[in-house]
Amino acid sequence: MKKNLAAMIFIVFVFACSSGNNEKGIELNAVDYGLTEGVDGTQAIIRALDDARQKNASKLIIPKGIYFFSNEKALEKYISISNNDNGLKRMVFSITGFNNFEIDANGSEFIFDGLLIPFVIEQSENITIKGLSIDWKSPLYGQAEVIANNKSKKTFDVKIDDEFKYEIHKGTLYFKTARGYHDTGKNLFFYPGKEGTVYNVDSYKLDPWGKWHSDSYEAKELKKGLVRITNRINSNLPEPGWIWVSKGTDELSDRTSPAIRIYKSFGIDLLNVTIYHSGAMGVIGEKSGDVTIENMKVIASPNTSRAVSTTADATHFVNCKGTIRVKNSYFANMLDDAINVHGIYTKIVDIIDEHTIGVKQIHVEQHGFDFAEAGDTIVVADNKTLLPVDTLVVKKYKWYNEEYQKITVSQPINKNVKVNFGVENASWSAGLEFVSSTVEKNRARGILFSTRGKVFVDGNTFSNMMAGISISGDNNYWFESGPSESVTISNNKFINCTTGGKGNSVIMIAPIITHPQLSDGYYLREINIMNNLFEAYDKQILFALSVERLNFMNNTIIHSNKFTALYPAKSTFEINSCRNINIENNNLNSFQNGSILIDKSSAEGLTISNNKNRTGQTFIKKEAKGLDKVL
Repeated sequence: MKKNLAAMIFIVFVFACSSGNNEKGIELNAVDYGLTEGVDGTQAIIRALDDARQKNASKLIIPKGIYFFSNEKALEKYISISNNDNGLKRMVFSITGFNNFEIDANGSEFIFDGLLIPFVIEQSENITIKGLSIDWKSPLYGQAEVIANNKSKKTFDVKIDDEFKYEIHKGTLYFKTARGYHDTGKNLFFYPGKEGTVYNVDSYKLDPWGKWHSDSYEAKELKKGLVRITNRINSNLPEPGWIWVSKGTDELSDRTSPAIRIYKSFGIDLLNVTIYHSGAMGVIGEKSGDVTIENMKVIASPNTSRAVSTTADATHFVNCKGTIRVKNSYFANMLDDAINVHGIYTKIVDIIDEHTIGVKQIHVEQHGFDFAEAGDTIVVADNKTLLPVDTLVVKKYKWYNEEYQKITVSQPINKNVKVNFGVENASWSAGLEFVSSTVEKNRARGILFSTRGKVFVDGNTFSNMMAGISISGDNNYWFESGPSESVTISNNKFINCTTGGKGNSVIMIAPIITHPQLSDGYYLREINIMNNLFEAYDKQILFALSVERLNFMNNTIIHSNKFTALYPAKSTFEINSCRNINIENNNLNSFQNGSILIDKSSAEGLTISNNKNRTGQTFIKKEAKGLDKVL
């Protein structure tokens, strides 16, 4: 018995030890697979990740260094990426089907070359990526420095550094990147030193959205690297020293290369990651959940003349679940927002029978999106009012092509459902926590969201070209869904936002509702704006449309003399088609007199009290003003 007991104890001990080793997992080192500084490491990483998948490894270690990755021997497959460009994509770090896995790069610098996506995380859980920076060997946009102008002749001269390749053909300037040749569409001007877009930048652009963009100017090479631009439209000329950037008019090829793609994955942590450049978004997440971004930097590379970091949003999340968390991060120099969290509306194009509808994804950047699956709850919304007309449960989702699908539902469809109405997937709508971070020196908004999940924006600093915070919803242009139900915006600083000339307010609650007078309800539920500091040079602080309860309380507004007001005739607050509006206990410091413009229906539930140093009047208009354009 004693021998048997001893044997049993020994077996239990061995089992316990082996179990402990399994829990710790296998750690691999990329050096063992051939990763070396100074040579293309693409194949080494592919070998290492293949082995990690087979061995169920828990960690891949990359020693600190500077590593180069090319698209020449990268993996390739067709990918549809919401709000980016679909197509055959090459990738280096392909993390598919992993669980409980970490890549620790120990502060390494990763430099990529060509059209590729550095990181693709798909159908994985509990993944950590930390300690690295992402940059491109060659920029994926065009840039030039203004060195002179002649206002009488309407010309300005630009110097183009060797890093930015170009050609002139029949008077049109084309930049050459890994994307091929692209014109100077979608252009704007930045201050030197990576200091963000110039004041009133809209008045200097060369017809950036026109279909025939090249008709607005003529380019002539004076000598290699020196080009004269003759402006054919009536706009201001840029000043010497300004940086001119563009990414071209072709919407199908200007978002080719996001830095990190997350798809159908959950529990993703991006820690201490810096993105110096990408040819699209920094991070794009779709149909995923519980993503944490901490200590991230998105900034233009300090070691180059580049004025741009990401050529689109720093981060972007579409139809996700759980909570998207961003903490202690810094976002600058992007050509779009720091973050956008939203769902999508597909449009009803067929009502086939009482259980089946045909839907189409309208916006080109949503083509191919994996919209729904059996068991999801979908909401049908009127495209004019954005209000729900039916709630249904998906029984079957049939895919025909990247634009058209059929949805079969469990219950009969409401007779009020019509063609052209939008369909939103309410089962996939994430919450957002955006805290202790800074957004500045970028084009467009600070942060943008339209999501049903709870939103908490606290302790941040915003200083950007358009609205600091934009809350939207749109069934007519971008088709981004998600009526926000609970939003808290607190303890933030808004410093001289809205410098671009678009007519934004600092906080823009602006779902695209063209006919608010047709609405008998409210798109957004509750928004609390509390304990914030607004240092503003222009007039309007808050625009709100279709909110059921809105509290603007305990905020401080200070007038800034840094710029001249672009819209001095605007009211400080403009409220449309809302109710239960409370503007209380704010200190306006005699800020531009603190006037309020509100429509008659919203005024019935208006409370204004204990606002220090407010001298402005409240003006009541007869009807609500809808938002009929995209800002």
